[in-house]
Amino acid sequence: MEDIIIQEALERFETIWANVECGVSIIDAETREIVDINPVAVRMFGGDKTEIIGKRCHQFICPAEMNSCPIMDKNQVVDRSERKFIKANGEIIPIIKSVAKISYKGRLMLLESFVDISNLKKAEEQVRLLAVTEQANQAKSDFLSRMSHEMRTPLNAIIGMTQIAEATDDEERRKYCLATIGDSANHLLGLINDILDMSKIEAGKFELYNTTLNFETILKRLYEFIAGDTEKKGIKLDINLDESSRIEYIGDEMRISQVITNLMANAVKFTPDGGEIGLDVSFVGETDGICELSFEVTDNGIGISPEHQERIFLAFEQAEGGMTRKYGGSGLGLVLSKHIVGLMDGRIWVESEPDKGSRFFFTIKLPRDEKKPH
Repeated sequence: MEDIIIQEALERFETIWANVECGVSIIDAETREIVDINPVAVRMFGGDKTEIIGKRCHQFICPAEMNSCPIMDKNQVVDRSERKFIKANGEIIPIIKSVAKISYKGRLMLLESFVDISNLKKAEEQVRLLAVTEQANQAKSDFLSRMSHEMRTPLNAIIGMTQIAEATDDEERRKYCLATIGDSANHLLGLINDILDMSKIEAGKFELYNTTLNFETILKRLYEFIAGDTEKKGIKLDINLDESSRIEYIGDEMRISQVITNLMANAVKFTPDGGEIGLDVSFVGETDGICELSFEVTDNGIGISPEHQERIFLAFEQAEGGMTRKYGGSGLGLVLSKHIVGLMDGRIWVESEPDKGSRFFFTIKLPRDEKKPH
């Protein structure tokens, strides 16, 4: 009777071994050598069974756990975890496996079952990408909504002031209308330029055009550009250029000016009346004729919360949802600045606290103009 029971048990085991829909291996607990594997495991392996039998399990299963076994070394009763499986062709696939101790032919063995979850992983990645795409589409939709409002404002001002200027004989009033039209037109042009630059970046057609440049000239133009706005708000403006930076470089003057202007204009915009803003340009060092320069723009304005500091450098994102509505602008200035700085082998970052102002930093690398004296 006992022989019959054993025979029936063996037959049931063989049936399960051959037909279960997962890979199964029996591993010697002491040597960690693979004693046997079932047909599903052979198919997953994609080679001949003899290529596995007698080899250490970590050559094929859990390659990252070469020196550790959860069951034998960490005294776990059962291990259920996500691992890796190396196929005959070297391809590594993700698996979910379960391991437990068993007695097999009078020896302590490990019974290991595993399932290929490659399709599940692909499905998870597709879901993740779909979520990212939906988020990006929503961000673009929100951006377009903001821009439609932002562009209508100066257009309405231009149309309205033009009608008033045409209808009035008062010279002072006409001058006021023309000044407002000029400001609105410049604001609208800035919005359009930002959008066009962003479209170039997305199309991979954003390029730099290098010429000889001098930072004394750049900073003088910057001062002339923002001096009027700082005077209106009673903001103290401090610009410093160290002596080591007063040489000629090769670079895209327009794009460098764009980055500095974006940061300084933001500093003026977000700093209250009577505040302070500053710009410091310093020479960091030189290697093989390539000079690294550092820029720091500071203000004592509204600041940026830590959770929003990363978002300000993302396309179609803003630090705060109502920021554009309250202060104006496309919200693309920092995105464009990050891209420009990156093309010059530099980086840009911010240090800030709400109500304690902000410090924006960026670095760029430019070659010396060897035609000019050092």
